[in-house]
Amino acid sequence: MCVKFFDINSQVNKLKPFINIHLAILLLAIAFIFIKDIITFKGMVYGINQQNIYYYYSSSAQAIATFIAFLIAGYAIVYQTMNNLEQNYKEKKEIIQCFKKKYHNQLKFLTIFTGLTIILSLIVVWTEGYVFPYTTYLITITDFFMILTIMSAIWFVLEIIDPEKENKIAQEVREKKYGPIKQPGDVGVFIKNFIKLESTTRKWIEHLKIKERLNMRRMIDILIKYEVISYKVYQDLLDLNEYRNLVVHGHLEEVDQEQIDKTKKLHDLLQRKLDSN
Repeated sequence: MCVKFFDINSQVNKLKPFINIHLAILLLAIAFIFIKDIITFKGMVYGINQQNIYYYYSSSAQAIATFIAFLIAGYAIVYQTMNNLEQNYKEKKEIIQCFKKKYHNQLKFLTIFTGLTIILSLIVVWTEGYVFPYTTYLITITDFFMILTIMSAIWFVLEIIDPEKENKIAQEVREKKYGPIKQPGDVGVFIKNFIKLESTTRKWIEHLKIKERLNMRRMIDILIKYEVISYKVYQDLLDLNEYRNLVVHGHLEEVDQEQIDKTKKLHDLLQRKLDSN
């Protein structure tokens, strides 16, 4: 799952993209309403009669509700696809979980905006049958949330179809979990050392009389199951295997020398244990 930090600064940094996006939408909405108010003589009910207001806001509530319903239905398919990928590609589990968390937060705010927009639209329709002194302000606020909802929905769709989203999330995972690169290392040396580590791990599996052909993650699980390694070494191997997956899938363009040294250290540890058996 996504790495959690309780540092307030990291939480603020995490919200910055969301805040910036919706701040831009807010400014666009305010500009739109301001221009429309000038054109319609400072919001005098927009120059349309009661019947038109009733039709416009009742129809807009239905249209937005239908639009968001289709969007959520489409996201349900995307969510199921992510679940299938998570089951089939264990090495991408953390990245996929970050996708889920990110989309869930966006969808949560989008649902809130949609609910407020529909409620406000229905209030506008309801108050048109009465003498209500704040109709102009109510319509302005309703229009604001209507624009905010539609723009947020469009942004949500663009986020889902972004072809670079996996690389962005992978980079975010790497920065949060491993921190900034202290000393750049050679990617080729890292891959070479990891191949040696994987080869030694496979020798251990053969030593344990397990004939099944397994991937690195499964082999690591077996080593801890047979108490070949400690829990700390188990966690180090899992982290290193995940780091290797980020590298070989092109999500990381450079590696940290610390990870290269860690790979060699774990290989030597498993080799010594194997030689002593």
